[in-house]
Amino acid sequence: MFALPAPEKKITGQILGNDNRVASLVTDQGIVVADRTDLPETLPDDEEITFTARSDFSRVRREQPAQEAQLEPAPARQPQQDHTRS
Repeated sequence: MFALPAPEKKITGQILGNDNRVASLVTDQGIVVADRTDLPETLPDDEEITFTARSDFSRVRREQPAQEAQLEPAPARQPQQDHTRS
């Protein structure tokens, strides 16, 4: 289970993972997912970080459909049948 921080909430935790959109942190309350823009550009490897959540995740939500479209597998093609008789 994970949580999204409320805007203006101060979060302290250790970075579990991140990409260009979000970062996940292990906190005393569990795993929190934060908008990457709320965090400093350079993240510590094995140290706790404290930041104030400011994002409402609107940027992440706008990018989500495009990301999902790229992740969906292409439909399988049916093999073409040869309709000529030998």
